[in-house]
Amino acid sequence: MKFIFYLILVLLLVPLQTTLLPHLSVWNIKPDLGLVAAALVGLFAGELEGLLVGLAIGLGARYPRFNADATQVAGSYGGVAFMIVAVLLIIAMIVLVGWPSTTYLFYQLRHRPIPAVRLVLMGSCFAAATVLTVVTWLQGLRSGVRALDAMSN
Repeated sequence: MKFIFYLILVLLLVPLQTTLLPHLSVWNIKPDLGLVAAALVGLFAGELEGLLVGLAIGLGARYPRFNADATQVAGSYGGVAFMIVAVLLIIAMIVLVGWPSTTYLFYQLRHRPIPAVRLVLMGSCFAAATVLTVVTWLQGLRSGVRALDAMSN
């Protein structure tokens, strides 16, 4: 059910952002619906879902296929790029969050203290996962916004 909602969200936001919103501005500031939608999904559904929605909106706007029907959208350049980046991102998240989690459980089950070096490495992995999430989200949306601005000019 979530997939259908997110698919409809992406399919509605990209054309709306490209056709209607370039003509609307308040004090010379143009609204960015993709950023707002991705932030709301991340706030209400979780950071990974918000990241993936932001990435889909950004790459969908970067490589749009407005003349394609709904069954061909996933095969567009933006759809394929999104799928590849999303899979690589999920693999990176599994590694960056999985190793510290298993290390923590290993030491807790054996009632041993975690060495300081391991604690630093675990914290570094969590920090890297956070940075990777934010950078990927922002880069995907910024790429889409630049492409939409280039289309409207």
